Amino acid sequence: MKKFFYLLTLLILLQIFPKTLVAQQEVQQAREFVKLALKQYQEKNYPAYLENLEKAIKLRPNHPELTYNHASALALTGNKKAALEELNRLADFGSIANPAQDEDFATIKETPEFQAILKKLEKNRLPIGQTEVAFKFLEKDLITEGLAYDPQEQTFYVGSVRKRKIISINKEGKTSDFTSNQQDGLWGAFGMQIDAKRRFLWVASSSIPEIADFKKEEDSQAAVFQYDLKTKKLVKKYSPTDNQKHVFGDLTLNSKGEVFITDSVSPNIYRISSDKGTLENFLTGPFVSLQGIAFSSDEKFCFVSDYSQGIFKIDLATKTITKLSIPANATLLGVDGIYFYQGSLIAVQNGVNPRRVVKLSLDSKFNQIESLTILTSSKEALPDPTLGTVVGTDFYFHANAQWNNFDRSSNIFPLDKFTEPTLVKIKLK
Repeated sequence: MKKFFYLLTLLILLQIFPKTLVAQQEVQQAREFVKLALKQYQEKNYPAYLENLEKAIKLRPNHPELTYNHASALALTGNKKAALEELNRLADFGSIANPAQDEDFATIKETPEFQAILKKLEKNRLPIGQTEVAFKFLEKDLITEGLAYDPQEQTFYVGSVRKRKIISINKEGKTSDFTSNQQDGLWGAFGMQIDAKRRFLWVASSSIPEIADFKKEEDSQAAVFQYDLKTKKLVKKYSPTDNQKHVFGDLTLNSKGEVFITDSVSPNIYRISSDKGTLENFLTGPFVSLQGIAFSSDEKFCFVSDYSQGIFKIDLATKTITKLSIPANATLLGVDGIYFYQGSLIAVQNGVNPRRVVKLSLDSKFNQIESLTILTSSKEALPDPTLGTVVGTDFYFHANAQWNNFDRSSNIFPLDKFTEPTLVKIKLK
């Protein structure tokens, strides 16, 4: 039976930076343990297979694919009870798997406990929650990421990575191109946010091989673009000056108008202060692949999602970093955008199967996630969700960015492989 390992493919591409070396070394160690485990599985050295999987899991706990393989290793080495417990935990993650077709579980297949777990895993395939289509785009190959909402003009702004532009949708549902790379050199438009008070649109933009008219000499360059909502003109472009590789994936801003940006390749948090007006490295921490970013309502804390590691809380006064603990039956692998809402975090989790939007209920001190609730999940309706925005008591987000329509060399597939990009919403109450 073929083993499906998550080898941290995205992280293989990351450059190791000295200040994040510990986190990067842990990723590398976990990857090496998985490679050894696969080799030992193929050699039918099951005790060694189990030993190396457990070393990898210690570094990357609550990982669905590793949990599945750990269960198989336990079954192959005769630990039936522990194998069933691991499979049950996998089902509690909300994951999809079919161990009934895997001969590694032959010794436990006929047990009542195994049959009960199969029912839980099958139930995970069923859609959860209900999304409402808010808008569909005729341009199929946009690769939609960023999303922002202007409450004054009741207008949505949508970022296209492939087409290197920003699209506006007014309250009547009419679309128009707000800006494009032909106007101001915009690369892929990722995270965006509106400063409604000061009338600015802030955009995290990055040059990656999937964008149209990609130039190799611009690979992994990034900048923050500031637009005037009144004139629809670029005000300023903020670029790093350290000559390193960067991918700015998301940003947020506080009530002072300061912008905070996450970088997934050079995994730092950057800031554009309202007084200095320059881009600066605000914080370097134990991060690997930073994604979403959100403030608590009092703006004393900042939360960031790490695609590989989970959610971190940052005390903005002291710059103390705390990794949020999670329940044993929950996984935070593959969290993309995060959004603070009434003491909880709304998270788009597109690194698990099936993809989903979840509510992470926090304790009063924001040090741990007390529970994970799936708000919506569907293989059909949410094949590739990305970023979103909270509007009142609704959460709007992109349901099908279609990143899978590129080959390994970042060449885009023919247009007939695409469907219409869809903006959906769910009720948060």
